[in-house]
Amino acid sequence: MASTSSDADLVIADVTSLSVGQLKKLIADAGLTVPAGVLEKSELQACARDAQVALVAQRTGSGEVRWVTCQFCEKEFAAASEEECTAHMATCSAFAEQHADRAQDGEQQSDCAPGGNPFNDTS
Repeated sequence: MASTSSDADLVIADVTSLSVGQLKKLIADAGLTVPAGVLEKSELQACARDAQVALVAQRTGSGEVRWVTCQFCEKEFAAASEEECTAHMATCSAFAEQHADRAQDGEQQSDCAPGGNPFNDTS
């Protein structure tokens, strides 16, 4: 099966945008298997979300992986650190659009979206 997505793209992809083949690849890459009886794409998507968390944990060596939602583009992805959120913002077109005026003025852009950092949650 030919695919234009890299493995890294599948780890951070919105599972609702992936094909059935990509979902199955993501699950297999995490060392997981599709449970018997899973036939619906929505069920594969749930398994793929678990696979994304497993792959992020494997890649980072972190036992704590959280699902976070970018407050700019509303993309949901698994992240194990603030650095992964910052890496997303480096490629987030909605973040770039909102901060274009600050970048043109040479201001330092904040690493955190308004509303706080999910990795420094003190609640």
